Amino acid sequence: MKSDGGIGASACGGRAIARAREQSSGAVGVRVDAVAVSELSDVELRCRLAEIGRAKSALAAAHAETLRELARRTDAAMAEQTVKDTLSVSGRAARS
Repeated sequence: MKSDGGIGASACGGRAIARAREQSSGAVGVRVDAVAVSELSDVELRCRLAEIGRAKSALAAAHAETLRELARRTDAAMAEQTVKDTLSVSGRAARS
């Protein structure tokens, strides 16, 4: 573990290396395995949090990209309505 409380790539094992290879190869995807969280060590929990953070960022980027393209093809109001209907969210959530 890094002295600042962060997790180094080696602490998380081969997953960090495999993820870097996927990213450099242009592979796109989001995956967080289901695990028995109560059985993870402290280091594994920190690695899992980092993994979840990366997945959330990737999903947010994919969501924004899809919404931009939908707005480009129609208009912002139609894109917002589509998000509201498709994801069953409020207007405020659809705009973000």
